Amino acid sequence: MTLSLYLLSRLDAVGYDECRGFVVAAPDDAAARAVPFALWAEGDYDGCRDECRHLDPSVFDDDPQTPCAWADAARTTCQRIGEAAPDVVPGIVLRSFAAG
Repeated sequence: MTLSLYLLSRLDAVGYDECRGFVVAAPDDAAARAVPFALWAEGDYDGCRDECRHLDPSVFDDDPQTPCAWADAARTTCQRIGEAAPDVVPGIVLRSFAAG
């Protein structure tokens, strides 16, 4: 499988403890957009964080209550920036995070 590199970027303002963007190795843009949420769902802190606000503190449930910003073309961009090296595994290659 040939992987491409995709740059996921936010269109809105970035606050503290939020991701500004990612470089993701994936076979296509839909797969690239799905990576941050998939990692969040697995409990991996390299995925999306406060910018998506998946869990509403007033709802006592571990299921996400809001859609992922990284999958929403109105809130983020996904641009192919090149081809990944043959030994690169699918997933996040680089993450830009505004630590608070």
